[in-house]
Amino acid sequence: MEHGAQGRARTEPFGYNSGPLESPRSYRRRRLVKRKAIPPASLELLLFPASDTEYVHFEDALDHPFEADARLFSLVNAWWLADAALLAYWDATRAAPIWKRAGLEFEFLPSGGTQCHLAWSDRFVIVAFRGTQPNELRDLLTIFRVEHADWEFGGGKVHSGFRDAHHDIWPLVQQCLDRLGRGGRTIWFTGHSLGAALATLSMDRFEGPANLYTIGSPPVGDRRFAKGFDQRHAGRSFRYVNHRDIIVWLPGVLKFLVGSYRHVQERKYINAQGKCSGNPSLGEWPALLRVLLTGGRVARRLKAVVDHTPRRYAAGIWNAYIDT
Repeated sequence: MEHGAQGRARTEPFGYNSGPLESPRSYRRRRLVKRKAIPPASLELLLFPASDTEYVHFEDALDHPFEADARLFSLVNAWWLADAALLAYWDATRAAPIWKRAGLEFEFLPSGGTQCHLAWSDRFVIVAFRGTQPNELRDLLTIFRVEHADWEFGGGKVHSGFRDAHHDIWPLVQQCLDRLGRGGRTIWFTGHSLGAALATLSMDRFEGPANLYTIGSPPVGDRRFAKGFDQRHAGRSFRYVNHRDIIVWLPGVLKFLVGSYRHVQERKYINAQGKCSGNPSLGEWPALLRVLLTGGRVARRLKAVVDHTPRRYAAGIWNAYIDT
């Protein structure tokens, strides 16, 4: 499906919440649903998330509507956006019916080695960038390029590979947002891994109010960029970290290799038990440090790698939502 081809779906709203308040009936429904199993350690699920046919995206979305006008952090929105980041790995033909089942219209935006899913109702727009494809050389080069480049839209310096990939896809995204944003829809950026970095830069470049929920994001820019970003988007930017995800933690340790990169805020941490908090507990820091500083055993390093799996994020965030 080329740019402009759309997967049409039901356009009438079907109960989207207007904010963080929840009805007693909705609360009871949420308490009755089941937790999602955290998938076992699997390099296949990490490297080829589009081949995962077992996970059900936006399951029971009617009973767990997106909070289009939420002004504070929203766990149900975090689940929607984690599922969107996972679905962004899929091609347009396979993804269109899933977006339709969620009650959204859909447009697929490809540009070179980068791609983006736009999905919308009459109340909101989700912009989900595809993450790293290890079988595509272009994506690997983007991740492992470590030069800084000036960020002309907010100051500071950012990862040059992320900036170049963003510049490739942004004109198409901007064109669609100019059209869809006229109806007063709220804008929500998301992505996993490389897609999270692209979502972060897009949030900063977009001229208007928007929201950002990233999944397993590497650090995008230097200290000046991160500080300015946090000031510009305070209360509207949230960054999920799954336990020992090495893509998130390692750059902060290997400063001699990747330079002075800094993460943006606000961190949401998923611990080994699948519980969400702002930071690791004191008891979890030793395990993190063993993986990152000493290398630990091969098994520990493998766990740190597979914690980057997007399905693990999506399942963990869903479980945190229904447990609250």
